Amino acid sequence: MLAVLAQQRDVVERQIAAEERRTASERDRLASTIKGNEGEIAQLEDQRKIQSERLKLFENFVSTGAYTS
Repeated sequence: MLAVLAQQRDVVERQIAAEERRTASERDRLASTIKGNEGEIAQLEDQRKIQSERLKLFENFVSTGAYTS
């Protein structure tokens, strides 16, 4: 009986260790995804700022009559 319980304990300990490895791997994957998303957000914010500046310049051209199509 003790041998069976010891064997079950070993199985459960291995399962716990495997789950901890999977959890750590998933945490790393998610951290990497978050970092990539943050970089993408920063790029999009930069693009938005540039487009906003371009729009202001164009509006100034139009309001001063400097733009003719």
